[in-house]
Amino acid sequence: MRTLLVASAFTIALPASGMDLDVTDTTRLTVVEKTSNVRLNARLHSAGLFAYSGRIVCNNPVADLNFTYERKSWGYMFFKAEDLKDGRTDINFALTGFYTNIHVSKKLTITPFVAFRMEQTTKVADKGSDAIFIITTAYRFHHDWILDNSSLLSNIMLEKKDIDWINRFRLLYSHKHIDAGLMVWNNTKVLNHDHYVSGGMNIAYSRIKLSDHLLLSAGMTGIVMMTTSDTSEFPKTNGLMFTLAATLH
Repeated sequence: MRTLLVASAFTIALPASGMDLDVTDTTRLTVVEKTSNVRLNARLHSAGLFAYSGRIVCNNPVADLNFTYERKSWGYMFFKAEDLKDGRTDINFALTGFYTNIHVSKKLTITPFVAFRMEQTTKVADKGSDAIFIITTAYRFHHDWILDNSSLLSNIMLEKKDIDWINRFRLLYSHKHIDAGLMVWNNTKVLNHDHYVSGGMNIAYSRIKLSDHLLLSAGMTGIVMMTTSDTSEFPKTNGLMFTLAATLH
């Protein structure tokens, strides 16, 4: 069974930078005084990465588009990724869902996210499409530093007999135009027999201001698959991915 989820990013830099592989990582959004906030993020990658599961799934150029609408207490997100050379690789999918940021304290934020992921290798929603649930716990222990964990449960509605549980741990740094992060992913074998551990790092030059509402970013992400229980399902694929991004807000 294929492990669900993205490219994202949304990724490892600030979402506003356009470099974040982790499309649902809302814990690092700038506080907005307006009633609502709309953001459109377009990215071009040199390879296809599932940011929540920590796996490079194709070596073709990949484009993705992320639309976010956020209000004070909740937000909506739509994400679409496309392999620019092969429409049948796993990176061809769409994701749509809702989230809320629960501010436990000034430093601690919990973000539940419920979404539906659509496999799109042959049609709008192929076999394997299913609901997912992610809960992210983020602790900002310094103005420039965040430690977070995202716990992902996939296949929770249609393929319940084959649920995946993946934890992603990140140490994130952001200062002026520099964003960087260290990441570790662990696909646990608590709910099924699949298991692997991967690690990575990301660095980006972000928030290059072209206008009041348009920002550019450029960066790279390296991934290493350290252990895996099934090399056919989860191969030991290591690699380096380059990303260019533009954010309209």
